[in-house]
Amino acid sequence: MNWLIIIAVLLVIAGGFAWIKPSKREVRQAQWRQAAIQNKLEIKMIQFLPDAKETGIHSTPSGVRYRWINPQKKITEEVLIWSITREKGWYNQDLPEGWYWEFPIRPHDAPAADIQQAAINAINTLPLLESSVININVSTLGSAVIWDEANQAFDAKQLADYLQNLGTA
Repeated sequence: MNWLIIIAVLLVIAGGFAWIKPSKREVRQAQWRQAAIQNKLEIKMIQFLPDAKETGIHSTPSGVRYRWINPQKKITEEVLIWSITREKGWYNQDLPEGWYWEFPIRPHDAPAADIQQAAINAINTLPLLESSVININVSTLGSAVIWDEANQAFDAKQLADYLQNLGTA
């Protein structure tokens, strides 16, 4: 009987250590995030919250935002210039199938044709994370992607270069 109690106590202790040990996925994500930070990207867990009345996008997926902030811009307030998402919405004018505008292009924005071409170029040049990207956006501060980190491959330098090209275009 004493042996059963000792074995049960040992299993409980071992189970506790196994529970706090990070999984392979968590270790991989930590390595990706560290590499992204070393490439001057800002990382933040975020929930994508579009305005359902304005856009028709009703889902609110969460993901991790990898953002490049343009060091040459001395702006403190961020304003979205354009934002596209894979979440089904009302506006997909001139975008490839499966992509939607987070909000319609407003008259006071840059010429609509320029914004649409920039968004299409962003989709066509998207690096390895293509299948798991939730959102791509460009703002007055820089550019960002929100994705679910589900891919098996990741290149922080390639993503940093992509976001820098996107944010300065």
